Amino acid sequence: MIDIRGLSKRFGNKVILNDVSLCVREGGTLALFGPSGTGKSVLLKHIIGLLDPDAGDVIVDGVSITKATHRQLNQVRQRVGYVFQGAALFDSLTVGENIRLGMDIDGCRHAATECEMRVAECLRLVNLDPATAWMYPIELSGGMQKRVAIARAFAGHQRYLLYDEPTTGLDPENAYIISKLIEKLRREIGVTSIIVTHDLENAYRVADHIALLYEAKIRFVGTVEEFRNSDDAVVRRFTSPSQALAELVPV
Repeated sequence: MIDIRGLSKRFGNKVILNDVSLCVREGGTLALFGPSGTGKSVLLKHIIGLLDPDAGDVIVDGVSITKATHRQLNQVRQRVGYVFQGAALFDSLTVGENIRLGMDIDGCRHAATECEMRVAECLRLVNLDPATAWMYPIELSGGMQKRVAIARAFAGHQRYLLYDEPTTGLDPENAYIISKLIEKLRREIGVTSIIVTHDLENAYRVADHIALLYEAKIRFVGTVEEFRNSDDAVVRRFTSPSQALAELVPV
């Protein structure tokens, strides 16, 4: 379980997060919405200790991220996969070598065959041919690169996956493929996921809960159905933007 407790963060005079609390249950998929620049990616980075909060804490499987020793933090990070917005593959490495970065390298160094089998299995789970392992990122489409990034994120049998705008920059067909892939991973390997996204249809498709980060605070958290039917004026700007704007600016 990921338990975010009273998290606060500011950069200079700008408050990014203000007493944010959020809980993601085991096996659940939470979509995190919010206007651009509201701190969604900042929140993700706190979960794996890439940023230190000004106040509050994040508890992952009972381990306090702010109080963890270096060893404990590394153990937590081994259980959490991070899918960056731009895929962030290493161009000088093959697809297989990129995926192996998500594994326990020391464990794989003495078991090349097992590593190759794991790479092939990861590619299968993201619907890519095992032969893709020998290709370089530059040879792949944007959608295929995103799938490789996802494969790398769970290559070490990570329990949690954090997705930062996984469908940004993709055409509708590839965005749909990524959405179905996220569903498949939850169903087949039972990962717990947090997805930062602006893609409402994607969130409806893959998430069981939705949280809205607005003006540095959690404005809403609930099921997809509760989000769809919320009477909150801010929530309605996302669920029914045309209607919300029409009420603000009547013709």
